[in-house]
Amino acid sequence: MILLPICHWKTCFTPPNQTDLDHEIKLMQLKKSTSNVNMKKFIKDCQFCDKPKFERSSHCYRCEICVLRRDHHCVWVSNCIGFQNTQYFINFVIWSFVKNQYFFC
Repeated sequence: MILLPICHWKTCFTPPNQTDLDHEIKLMQLKKSTSNVNMKKFIKDCQFCDKPKFERSSHCYRCEICVLRRDHHCVWVSNCIGFQNTQYFINFVIWSFVKNQYFFC
């Protein structure tokens, strides 16, 4: 009973992105292990917000940001489900199922 609201709160208030995208781009440029040709493969410009984004990221129209490994925008938690909060969302769904199956019978 306690884990369900905790997982819901963590899903709602954890930002979907892991780190700042500009910081990641600077780190990739400093490593010198990837050439400029390889970097263009991983970094593109978003056509909606005109900011650089990684290949596996997607733009959310409701949040107005690019989210790394975006799954969907969940209206129940009013947040995008992305790289950093996916595990909290899965736990929230599992605990919701458990609560509905065992506590309402």
